[in-house]
Amino acid sequence: MGINTKNEKFFNPPEWLLSEIELMAFDCKKEAIVEKALLTNQGKKRFQIIIKKTADLKGSIVIFNDITTINDDRKKLTATKEILEEKLSERSSELELLYKNLKEEVEIQNTTLNALKESEAKFRLAFENSNIGMALVRVDGLVIKANEALCKMIASSSSVIENNHLENFVEESFRNELKDFFEKASEGKTVRRSFERKWYRSDGDTIWTNEVCSLVHESFAKQDYFIFHIIDITERKKFEEQLGYSQRLLSIRNK
Repeated sequence: MGINTKNEKFFNPPEWLLSEIELMAFDCKKEAIVEKALLTNQGKKRFQIIIKKTADLKGSIVIFNDITTINDDRKKLTATKEILEEKLSERSSELELLYKNLKEEVEIQNTTLNALKESEAKFRLAFENSNIGMALVRVDGLVIKANEALCKMIASSSSVIENNHLENFVEESFRNELKDFFEKASEGKTVRRSFERKWYRSDGDTIWTNEVCSLVHESFAKQDYFIFHIIDITERKKFEEQLGYSQRLLSIRNK
């Protein structure tokens, strides 16, 4: 079998290769492809050898394709692929760890949120059902929420008290003290205070109250606010006045 090749000036197939090609040509039915590393005039190269049967199936055409650079590129691509796969594996591990940490953080946040919701639900229940007057008041003095006990205490409604400034419900002589308190609160200079002062009732009467307020940083009102606990001490004040009056009369009689 004669073999013609365009690479003839660079490469003459050795006898062993020709024999091997003849065997493959004899065995193949239509086409056979093999790759061989061979020594040429330009050094060692890699060839793709294609053996094709002729149309009458009596002969074969043999084609030598120099795939040395293709093979080198293939090796580079394989090496690049391995590097990329390694980086992908590392990145996947990082993402898996990130996902795990994120999942744990979400679980912690959900646990905290559920606990907060439960705490807020308990606070609302205690706030709404307390026998003591209670109010949530912003640091600027605006009433956020008033409970039923406070509404009854000053004979008013929550719609009147809420979104109104606390100073509007106390007697004029106590308003400067209250304004000063809220100014200091807005500057972060006070977090707890107790008062005794007079409040106006909507029916025109006044009552004496004892108040204790504390600054809260939780999220029930979605901002910093004071919780005011307000107790009606009007009867105690009346008794103190009567006692003082009696003591003054006794003192006059003893002179």
